[in-house]
Amino acid sequence: MPISALPSHRGEILAVTGLQGSGRDELADALFGVAPFQGRMTLNGQETRGGQSIRAFMKKGVAMVPRMRKERGIHNDLSIYDNLSMAFLNTKFKGGLISGREERARYARQQKAMSIKAGDPRNPITSLSGGNQQKVILGKWLETDADVLLFDNPTQGIDVGTKFEIYRLILELAKSGKAIIVFSSEFPEIYKVADSCVVLYKGRVNAVMGRDEMTEKGVMYYSTGANLEGMKDA
Repeated sequence: MPISALPSHRGEILAVTGLQGSGRDELADALFGVAPFQGRMTLNGQETRGGQSIRAFMKKGVAMVPRMRKERGIHNDLSIYDNLSMAFLNTKFKGGLISGREERARYARQQKAMSIKAGDPRNPITSLSGGNQQKVILGKWLETDADVLLFDNPTQGIDVGTKFEIYRLILELAKSGKAIIVFSSEFPEIYKVADSCVVLYKGRVNAVMGRDEMTEKGVMYYSTGANLEGMKDA
């Protein structure tokens, strides 16, 4: 199934799921320019092909809250301020000098919007809890005003209370008109937020399920490729 056929639209939340090795991680990376892909993706009427840089995808309005936050989502040695401003500086910044006043304003805006609990924002981001680090990562992308937001295992390694805050933010972003794609292996998470769900099996789309069709049993059925067993025998 070509990437262009994935049913993702403004104001909707699409979940992508599948077992380990299904291609879920690879698809998430491809949609952000981390890995090349064959096919095409259309953003705001403009066709985007694989092989472009991550920065090119960012400039086209794509953002990603990545899996493995510590390895892929934060800059350990930089401050909370710096981590929150990073995406903005790479996509929107046109000046020669970074304004401390504007940096403080970005932080204050996102701290209020997402209830980030932090002491001194000049401290390293590693001084925050996992949940608050995740909020900073999300705030970083909100400052770019991206149209498409990719959430790759967005609640991995965070506490239950913060999980529900992240779900609330995802739903609010969809209501504001953003296109949301959530990559997750957890059915309860998928069911809480998704309007539709794509199930991958061995690198291919095995099912596309609407909200009314989504059940844990059904998702597992297609994730394991059980529907294809009869075809193999034939």
